[in-house]
Amino acid sequence: MLYSELKRGEFRLLKVHAGEAGNELHCNLEVRTLYTPRMQSERPPGDRAPDPEPYEALSYAWESREPQQSLNIIQCDDFHTVKVYPSLKAALLQLRQPRSPRYLWVDALCINQKDKEEKGGQVKEMWRIYSQAQRVCVWLGPEKDESSRAIHFIQNRLQDDDTDSLMTDANLAKDWAALYKIITRPWFSRRWIIQEIALAKTAIVYCGGESISWDVFANATSFFVSAPTRLRHMCRTSPVFNYDEHHFGDLGESAAARLVDLAGHIFSKEDNGVILGRSLPLEELLCSLHMFNTSEPRDAVYAIISIAEDAKPGFKVPEETSTVLNGDFLTSSPRPLSPITEHLSSTTADLSQLRRRSSSVDLRAGNGNLGPALSTNFHGHKRALSRSSAQDDVPPTRLKLDQPHSDAVPNNDDSVHTSGGVPGILVSGPDQSHPPPRSGSTLTTETAPDHPSDLQHPQTPHLEPRGRFASFSSASSTREEAMLNKALKRIERSYIDSRIPVDYTKPLHEVCKDVLSFTFRASNSLNMICRPWAPTDPSLPSWVPTMSNSAFSLAGDGVYVRVRADPLVGGPRPGQGFYRAAKNAPALWSFGETEDNRPCLTVTGFELDTIKDKTSPAASGVVPGEWNEFVGWTDPHTAPPDPFWKTLVGNRDAMGQRARTFWKTVCQRAFQRRPPNGDLNVEKTMRTDNRDHVREYLERVLRTVCSRRLAILSNIPPSHSLSLVPYKAKKGDKVCIINGCSVPILLRRSEQKTGHEDYYEMIGECYVHGMMDGEASSYKKKRGIRDATFCLI
Repeated sequence: MLYSELKRGEFRLLKVHAGEAGNELHCNLEVRTLYTPRMQSERPPGDRAPDPEPYEALSYAWESREPQQSLNIIQCDDFHTVKVYPSLKAALLQLRQPRSPRYLWVDALCINQKDKEEKGGQVKEMWRIYSQAQRVCVWLGPEKDESSRAIHFIQNRLQDDDTDSLMTDANLAKDWAALYKIITRPWFSRRWIIQEIALAKTAIVYCGGESISWDVFANATSFFVSAPTRLRHMCRTSPVFNYDEHHFGDLGESAAARLVDLAGHIFSKEDNGVILGRSLPLEELLCSLHMFNTSEPRDAVYAIISIAEDAKPGFKVPEETSTVLNGDFLTSSPRPLSPITEHLSSTTADLSQLRRRSSSVDLRAGNGNLGPALSTNFHGHKRALSRSSAQDDVPPTRLKLDQPHSDAVPNNDDSVHTSGGVPGILVSGPDQSHPPPRSGSTLTTETAPDHPSDLQHPQTPHLEPRGRFASFSSASSTREEAMLNKALKRIERSYIDSRIPVDYTKPLHEVCKDVLSFTFRASNSLNMICRPWAPTDPSLPSWVPTMSNSAFSLAGDGVYVRVRADPLVGGPRPGQGFYRAAKNAPALWSFGETEDNRPCLTVTGFELDTIKDKTSPAASGVVPGEWNEFVGWTDPHTAPPDPFWKTLVGNRDAMGQRARTFWKTVCQRAFQRRPPNGDLNVEKTMRTDNRDHVREYLERVLRTVCSRRLAILSNIPPSHSLSLVPYKAKKGDKVCIINGCSVPILLRRSEQKTGHEDYYEMIGECYVHGMMDGEASSYKKKRGIRDATFCLI
């Protein structure tokens, strides 16, 4: 048998036997121990696999076709022939040493890919495997498209001080073309490479028979992609590029550009490559990586959990024990506590006694101090919606447990989303002053194992309560009971809340639900339903935005071009969100299933209006002449209406400030350049008038309107309802304000209906002029619009 079962803390290395070029390739798989020093001390050497030899980790491009090359692996004196990708076989042949064996970690061979349990466990350890490797070997592929020329160009010219002049030298056009070819190879589009490069102490890039330091290669790539104006000029004046200034497309949005930018910022490191800490949250990583692909859809998430600042790869929860959703859990059978939690509870009260005494559960949801879960009847179940913001003036909702525990709690799909805690006892929300622990907190990856069973009972006989717990004499009073559970909850959150289970047996929509549940709580908002981040899959619900809706896409010639506008919600970083349509309304949500077992997300808010009429979309950033007629501005020699020119830029500049007053004149001049009654080609206009203030305005127009339609609403006057809506919008679609979402959302009532429950499909986000900064709340009160609950499918 080629693969034996791995014990906890074990992994495999591929031993590539020495051989001369042209000789057949032979390898062994060796089981080794991958422990931290603390874990190594817990098991004597005789009770574990040998320590690993100095090894390197291989990074290469998986291929979409089936493995076709044969590789001989010797295991227990038996020969096993396995099929591998041609790219992997070529990499092993290139890296094989003539005189001594070479130890490599290769994911396709060192993980039993047919064992999903093992795969999930090893994926969780990949951050440790790559960070402890001597170096990472990057295999770009064999020599082709003058790749050697590109490597020599980097080594001999791009390390000079005067690199700016290199883009004006017509004799170097072929060198730049060769560099472009090499940074658009398939390896750069793999999502796993982000982790592999970011974790590396050092990395060497191999391409054919050439090799170069990753740092040198990355610096050259960064310089290449950061000079778009000079690149366009070089392409426009050179026959090598057919005088096409768009030959390279938008290199700043390419996978290579994003990789070299992110790799240097994901971790803070010492000079020797040892990682000191993580810098980027999961939400930001997911929203930044649309250009990176995976062969396994779940890996769109699993490939980056380990490098996120605020998330950690979790364990698969046994079905017979409990349901865990990123810190939110209710159980159909008692959930075992981690030993740390058990130890704390034993110092204050008998937890089982508390469970038996408790006749109700205090559901305090989200990340606020107080506040109930908003109850609503959903398919016959009493449900609660999680909230992510404090609301101190509302008392907690109490859910009576009149039945045995297993019957009183909804199942996994209709679970109440609280912030975690112990089932059957009082649960209260965490204080704002005690946010979920992040990397660098007490329970880090190094100090907290990946499974509760790994936590060892403290050897000290007693844990003294301190601070607010010092006055505990028993847990008999409601106050003491609440304080105890708050402490238990924080400990559970410190372990569970940051963990997303790595489970390859889960349906993709469940993996996406895990991510959204995590990001909703981490950000206290629902904006993630507007940002493209998930793998493209037609089976996903409408509230999981896929990367097929990204602003940039690969064209047929392999270059990145803009095909859509940027998300109106902006990026996840502080300061990147420009609007607050829902004002301060806290996010409320709940996950569940429809009666035909489709996943649904229930949110709250109100219906602002419906679409009365719409125009053609601004395809490829070309504003149709129809838009001018739509708003009654057909003479560009007169000033454009304020709602129109402001709507074209979302009434914001690139920094999120109000649209500049002089942009009104810039807008008028831009439309004067179009053919009479014709369309406004934004990109073409920028090329013919490249003055900074003109380019600034038109670039903002392009980012805002590309692929969107102009629309007016049914009831609100046009001066306060001129809107930008998704290209899929239809007349009658509902423009809604969703609590916890910073921009209006377009919903369409589904034809499916169960009883009194309506289902809605999420079409996308909207810009409604005059309703983006909380004005909708005043309009709601004036018109007497009632709150509503929307079940999204």
